[in-house]
Amino acid sequence: MNLLTLADLHLDFYLEDGVDPFEKVPEEQRHAVTHCVLAGDLSNKGHKRWARCLPWVAEQFPNAQIFALPRNHNY
Repeated sequence: MNLLTLADLHLDFYLEDGVDPFEKVPEEQRHAVTHCVLAGDLSNKGHKRWARCLPWVAEQFPNAQIFALPRNHNY
């Protein structure tokens, strides 16, 4: 099992600026992740922006089961 835990990513800001926060992570390492825990604040206004952010994360880590936990900026 290869676990990746991310918190306070605020991915919506990266996507708005056209920036890939994982661009320096080699593709083979991205594909090796089997479980990804998004431990809060994936984006601001999660009820509106998770629909864009979650598929983007799933695309970056295609072999991972993703667990998303909300926190203060996600409501």
